[in-house]
Order: sequence, then C-alpha cells, then structure tokens
Amino acid sequence: MHFEVEMPKIYRVMQADNGQPTTGESATTLGVRVPVDIRPDEAGRVRPGMKGMSVSPSLRDLPIHRIPKRLRQLVQDAQGKDSHFVWSMGEGLFAAGPLAPALQMRPDPKNRSHGFVEPDAEMALDEYRSALYRTQSLWMVDEV
Repeated sequence: MHFEVEMPKIYRVMQADNGQPTTGESATTLGVRVPVDIRPDEAGRVRPGMKGMSVSPSLRDLPIHRIPKRLRQLVQDAQGKDSHFVWSMGEGLFAAGPLAPALQMRPDPKNRSHGFVEPDAEMALDEYRSALYRTQSLWMVDEV
C-alpha cells in the first residue's frame, strides 16, 4: 500500500502580490533573511537543522506584532500592519516532515508556537530561496 503524506499546515504573515505572497528577503515576505533566519556556511551552503523561514501552527500562534490589526476580533492584541495578510499552506499536522520539493518543516524545539521551513538536504542558499519561491502558488489567505 502507498500512503500520501500530508504536508504540515503552516501559517505565516506576508505581503500580497497579485493574490500570492510577495517573495523577498524580509520578515513579511516568502523567503529568508541572512543571517537572521539562516546562516550559510563559508561556501554559501545551507542544510537541514540550520533553521530557515519562520512559520507557526495556527493564526493565533503567530507573533502578535505581525498579525494584522484588523484581526483583533480573533487575536485581541494584534498589532501588525493591515496591508499584510495571514497565509497558510498544507493540511497535515504541525510536525517534522516533507513540505515541498527540496523543503521540510521542523518544529522549533524551544517554542511549540514556531517552526522552520528548512532545506531538506545540503544546497546553495540560492537553491533554497528558489525552493521557497516555488511554493508561492500553494499559499492561501487564511484569516479565520
């Protein structure tokens, strides 16, 4: 028997560009900041376990300073910009596992409300960024 593995469901606050998350290198785009989110080695390579793009298991677990203020009926102390949106992708449990080609999700061992979208193998930083950008069409605005 063959079982399909469900991608973990993850949430992130990002800017929008034509109905999809904006790609880039900021805290509110689909991508990573160097060295804040991930630190490539001397050869410019990244690998599993080096952290990566931050995600959360639910809208309510996102950082309060990122959740748009317009969602205060859901999260009372929301302080984020109303020009940003809460996006999600996947349907499975917030657990370690494959996420998309060349990517995996790893829960943060120090914080149950946080996880990392990491490379699933050693690769160049640009390959990792490209893998993140290729997920752009998989994200949906999810503000309920």
